[in-house]
Amino acid sequence: MISSTTNEKIVTDFQKKVDSINNQKQLTFIEKKELALKESETLKRPSYHL
Repeated sequence: MISSTTNEKIVTDFQKKVDSINNQKQLTFIEKKELALKESETLKRPSYHL
């Protein structure tokens, strides 16, 4: 049987991978949003808090 600590490590590693994938998706989404905003509003720049 697999020990609980090994299971926890697997879950933690998986969670880290999911978080990094989500962060990459979020960044590309924000970049697209910023590009669209640059085209329409050249003076105002939104600030994003990640």
